[in-house]
Parts: sequence; C-alpha cells; structure tokens
Amino acid sequence: MNHQDTYLPTQMTLYLGGFLSPSYTVELEGNSLTYRTRDWNPKTKTAEEKSKLITPSENQWRQFWKAVDTSDLWHWQKEYIDPSVLDGTQWHVSIMLAGKTTNSHGSNAYPPKFNVYTHAVKDLLGGEEFR
Repeated sequence: MNHQDTYLPTQMTLYLGGFLSPSYTVELEGNSLTYRTRDWNPKTKTAEEKSKLITPSENQWRQFWKAVDTSDLWHWQKEYIDPSVLDGTQWHVSIMLAGKTTNSHGSNAYPPKFNVYTHAVKDLLGGEEFR
C-alpha cells in the first residue's frame, strides 16, 4: 500500500440537490474530484450546468475523513425517506475507502449530523458549494 492509499478512496460519488434548486455532484476520478453543478435559470427556463476538476491536498483529505468519522457516515442507514414531501431535496453518498464502504441515500430526510458531512464536502472542494 503506498502513502496515497491511506487517504484516497477507491470509489466516491456524492450528490445533493433538487429539481428546481441547485444540485451538486462530486465523483472521484483518479486522485481528483469532478465537481458538477446544475442550477435552474428561471429567465431562460433551462438548467445550466458547470463542471470543474478539483485535486484536494492530502491534508484536505485527512480533514475530510475526520469529519466523516464525526458525522458517523460509516453507520448511516441505507435509506432516509420522508414520504410526505414530493420533489424537495434528494441526496446520495457512495464511498469505498480501505475496506470500508457506505452507500446511503435520502429524499427530504437526513441522518443525524448530515450538516457535518456537507460542510466536510465543501471544505474538501476548497469552499465550493455543497448544500
């Protein structure tokens, strides 16, 4: 195992957003993250998409994993759903790191400390939005 393997996941896909509200997707590609945003423009009545490649530092990754542990993400349930709300906000997280795996999603319902996780993602992205 080389030094990078201790903090770099083998797989990571994160999503947070809604239909007419901004949405954010983060996908691991090599040692970088592809960060995509999609936002509805009411003037043009179209969705505007932007994409950016971000390469977090080793320190940013290590801070991210500390926050992930604080959020208890490795023990989140598979699904968090509020059936009383239509549309709204959907999210999912799928991560594989050093033998640990999590795969969780939700619609208008969230695990405890979800905000710790979203702040950690924002920090990993160097301050880009993820809300």
